[in-house]
Amino acid sequence: RYPVYLLTGLLPWSFLSQSLGRSIGSLSSECVLIRRTRMPYELIPIAMVLETAVFFVVTLAGLIAVLGVAGQLRWVILPAVVLPVVAMIAFVSSLALIVSLIDVYNRDLRWILGNLLLAWSFLLPIVYQHEAFPAMRALRYVDPMNIILGQFRDILYYGHISRPGHLLLMMAVSTGALVTTLVAFRRLTRHLAKDVR
Repeated sequence: RYPVYLLTGLLPWSFLSQSLGRSIGSLSSECVLIRRTRMPYELIPIAMVLETAVFFVVTLAGLIAVLGVAGQLRWVILPAVVLPVVAMIAFVSSLALIVSLIDVYNRDLRWILGNLLLAWSFLLPIVYQHEAFPAMRALRYVDPMNIILGQFRDILYYGHISRPGHLLLMMAVSTGALVTTLVAFRRLTRHLAKDVR
């Protein structure tokens, strides 16, 4: 069942990389809007993430339907997949806020973001299992995306919630990251209308 294993890792990762790629220039490209209107500027990059989330949810629903038809899905725990989806949207939104704000002051991040994401993807168990590289197993407790991928796999591939503590950790880290980033973003964007070009 390697294709299922691969898809349960690729779908969340594709959502993250596409969201960041679309949101990195979102503030810089909307400089006229930012200069002319007073609004919560964080809505611009978050809107990009939510737009990409629609495509992700539709694709995820397709994968769930295929798994259900093939009889490879445990319907009892399927509602638990909502938690990793919400956690991932919150975590990716916090990253989108960070990269879009950095892009206002330094456009060089656009050129290296793809390389940074590629390096990060090798640290995640997208195409391999944690057991293949025991030294990287510790990342499952540190990297939020690693935790989220693990929860997607537990629910959709393995058919159980093997680490309930990880669900709580995942929700706490993702929510904390979003709240912290929103507070910092609002403080740092007080003079954004003057800085954006």
